[in-house]
Parts: sequence; structure tokens; C-alpha cells
Amino acid sequence: TARAGKTGTAIVLTSREDEPALTSIARRYGIELNKQPLPSAEDVEARVAERMTVILEEAMREKSNLERERLRRFTGLVTDLAREEPELLAMLVDGLYHRHLHPRTSMAAPPDPETETPPRVLPRPKRQGGRAKRR
Repeated sequence: TARAGKTGTAIVLTSREDEPALTSIARRYGIELNKQPLPSAEDVEARVAERMTVILEEAMREKSNLERERLRRFTGLVTDLAREEPELLAMLVDGLYHRHLHPRTSMAAPPDPETETPPRVLPRPKRQGGRAKRR
């Protein structure tokens, strides 16, 4: 957890084998542990759905009128996919969810042309005087 003296809540996932050691460490440093059960798959699915709804609604609010007009071209396709091949839509939503959870650094992936401006590449200055002679 590496809190380094900071206040707040740390969440620790541990196995039953490691629980006694964790309890001992907590006792030694005067840390209160609150054991909680893992959420069910249904709880996780509901929470992810809530987060994605917020992310999508926020993205829609940021769209210009032109962008909203462009989106209308796809409503028929999305309706058909939702009915016939929902896995394809789920794939897109999953990708969006993970991009929000784990934003990439600028070197990890090429820029998204819809949202990012690519960095300017400046030409290298020409060397003066040619190659140095070796002795």
C-alpha cells in the first residue's frame, strides 16, 4: 500500500495464508483493519455499468453540435448491434472503460485522431563541418 505517512484509506487484498502476518503488522503500527467480503460478480457488473454510464454521458455533454449530428449516422447500426450482436458493442465499451482506468502515456500508443493532436516533429539541425576525422 506504501502510504508513506499519508492519511486515507488503503485497500489490501490478501490470502488467508497472509492474513495473520498482515494482522501482526497492523497491530505493531496501530492500524485498524476492517475485513470486508469481496463484492459479488453482480455487484462489480453494476458498479462498472454505473461508471460507464457516467463516462459516456460526460463524453456526450462535451460533444459539439456537429459531433452530435455525426453520431446520428450510427444510431441505426447501434440499435441493430444491440439486438443482434451485443458482444461487439460490449467490446467497444470495454475498451473505453480500460482506457479511462489506465490512461496510456504519450509514448505507449499513437494519438487518437478524434481526441488528440499529434506531437510536432521538428527537423534535426544539420551538422556543421561534416564528419570528424579519426586518428
